[in-house]
Amino acid sequence: MGENEVLNAGLWFFSGVMAHKIGSWVFLNSYAFLFLEEAIVQTLSLLRYADQNVTAAVKVSQEAHAETKSEEELQEIKHKDELFITFWRTHSIKTLLNHCTPGMRRKLNFSNWFQAMNYLHKREKSKL
Repeated sequence: MGENEVLNAGLWFFSGVMAHKIGSWVFLNSYAFLFLEEAIVQTLSLLRYADQNVTAAVKVSQEAHAETKSEEELQEIKHKDELFITFWRTHSIKTLLNHCTPGMRRKLNFSNWFQAMNYLHKREKSKL
């Protein structure tokens, strides 16, 4: 084998190694992004389910209080319950976004509860 053939074979070998490394990196990152996106969708789905249950529990509680409390006390309880639900929704979305990587956060197009539920609805609709 001549010197040029050895250099040529070495060049092709290292080119193949680099192409394999770059291809593996691209595919791995693509898979990781899809996995994280699906995890976020499932988390939003779980948060929606929890919100429905909390809202139902609050309504049952308010109905129970309606029998024993005055109208003024009932309005105060309703106001506190609304504040609690609003705080819970805001805090859950902020916590979810804070646990995402900065790159993932840029790709998510929601920053509050209603935008997140709209995002979830669009994702579920696109799967059907």
